[in-house]
Amino acid sequence: MDKGEDKALARLRCSTIDFPWITAPRRSMQALLPGAEVVCMKKGDILYDCNYDGSDVFIVRDGRIFNYFVTSRGHEKVVGVFTAGSLLGELRALDAGADFYTSQVCSESASVYKVSAKRFLQAIEQDAEVRMAVYESLAAKIRLMSRQIEYSVCTSALTKIAYLLLSACKYYGEPAEGGQRIPLSFTHSEIARICGISRVSASNKLQELRSRGAIAQEDGRFILCDLEYLLSLVE
Repeated sequence: MDKGEDKALARLRCSTIDFPWITAPRRSMQALLPGAEVVCMKKGDILYDCNYDGSDVFIVRDGRIFNYFVTSRGHEKVVGVFTAGSLLGELRALDAGADFYTSQVCSESASVYKVSAKRFLQAIEQDAEVRMAVYESLAAKIRLMSRQIEYSVCTSALTKIAYLLLSACKYYGEPAEGGQRIPLSFTHSEIARICGISRVSASNKLQELRSRGAIAQEDGRFILCDLEYLLSLVE
């Protein structure tokens, strides 16, 4: 990687580009794990949907969980992707009377820790570390929703895809020949759902980025070859 790409990578690492990833809080939720049930899922399994009663909260052990917003007409939009260590379901535990029209769907093989809402609420009261971790989780979701509004309303399809690839690179990228490799797998349909665009549009824009030399693919994984150009699309 040349000096220009080094600088572009440094800019990416320090940027606010983060949608759609919901990562583990800096504070520990380890106190919730002893005795917690481990639930294993395969791709496409639904952890819970809009009818969930909030009796448990979940911490992602491994894998990825897609957070879908589902409209009354059945349209789906990915509004977040929960990764290892992140917290799910706490909003229902904290606000049992509210309706949240979201579903949590496994995007690959994954497992989660299941903790009863009662135990979770007790830990918030008694353990300052857990309490601060929950605050961090809630703040991250508010920030994510703000990014989601900006991302959905103010950007083109090409920019949305560039943003997604850059955010994946920021959190998971690793050096590779020709650029930064993203070790996560994405189908064109998944990219379309995350970006809120059609699959055809996603495929066309990805091809445009390939033709420009901004990205490449190897063994089904994306390589970002021109970070400077991709950043110019979103900054």
